[in-house]
Amino acid sequence: MSSETTFTRRWKRPSPAFVLVIVITVAGLIISFALPGLVLARFANLPTTLLFQVRVIDDQGVPIPNANVVVGNTSAQTDTDGCVAVPGQYLAKGVKGLTGTCRLRGDIRVEAPGYLAWRATLGDLFGRNYDYVAKGTNVPHEVTLRR
Repeated sequence: MSSETTFTRRWKRPSPAFVLVIVITVAGLIISFALPGLVLARFANLPTTLLFQVRVIDDQGVPIPNANVVVGNTSAQTDTDGCVAVPGQYLAKGVKGLTGTCRLRGDIRVEAPGYLAWRATLGDLFGRNYDYVAKGTNVPHEVTLRR
């Protein structure tokens, strides 16, 4: 005679304590991901001022005074040290106090008598979306003009 052993599995209902632990864990995960988005103040299209601090030098490192620096629609002239600060307004979005990015559009142009003009887009220099919370609202850049 052959003896066969058969195993049958029966589903057992989980204990109430186990179900409670699972429900609390799932609810906690949902709340931890959803709550910050509901509580923290989000903003979009908030005007933010960035201050472009440009230093203009020649190919030998000598500062160029009275160079005309144009950022977007705003222009200014460099001082005797070849430095200028040009403000620009850009629309920002993010979460107040945690994140904030500006979409940089337009270009920056530098011209000085006796030198070749220089031009670059803001997106190429600083990235299309500039994180002013991490990098700050003062945006330094050095431009070298050639004769």
